Amino acid sequence: MHFAGLVVGTALSGYLADRYGRKHVFLICIVFMALTGVAQALAWDYSSFLVFALLNAVGTSGVYPLAFIIGVEMVGPRKREMSSIVLNYFYAVGEALLGLSVFLPDWRQLQLVLSLPPLICVAYFWLVPES
Repeated sequence: MHFAGLVVGTALSGYLADRYGRKHVFLICIVFMALTGVAQALAWDYSSFLVFALLNAVGTSGVYPLAFIIGVEMVGPRKREMSSIVLNYFYAVGEALLGLSVFLPDWRQLQLVLSLPPLICVAYFWLVPES
């Protein structure tokens, strides 16, 4: 389900970003990713979990490419490599913090913990220029 959502979301977010602007679609993807992540934690059965996982992947698939493009456009040609390196550090930090998940007693709590940090980006949304 996750990869099906990625396929749909990648095509959809690219089209919507070109049509309505990267900044707005980026914000929608972040909020959608966080809300569907919380919904996964609150899923009442396996079928509902799968539906929310598919929807979460739709939102998630738009976040990275849009963040990459916005970041590259913000810094200009001389610092493009650095902006992409910084963006990829988030993956490394996530992998490094994965070991801390052993301290959460169940998967629902872990899902909630992982779903809420993207909302921090919403607080800084006004700093992101429209590209």
